[in-house]
Amino acid sequence: MVKAVLDELQKPEPKNHFVVGINEDVTHTSLDYDLNFSVEHPETVRCLFFGLGSDGTVGANKKLDQDHW
Repeated sequence: MVKAVLDELQKPEPKNHFVVGINEDVTHTSLDYDLNFSVEHPETVRCLFFGLGSDGTVGANKKLDQDHW
């Protein structure tokens, strides 16, 4: 989304007011952005763990993270 703002500001006549991240269907001031644009390294790993905390999930995930990296 930041790229959309920077691209807009590089235009010869950028919009004075705009919104990013939502489809503004009332004032039509939304900036389009590329959902596939990423600056992350291709080998980056993301994980999302769910647990209650009291069931050992937090400690197990800390150990998993330390052992893996």
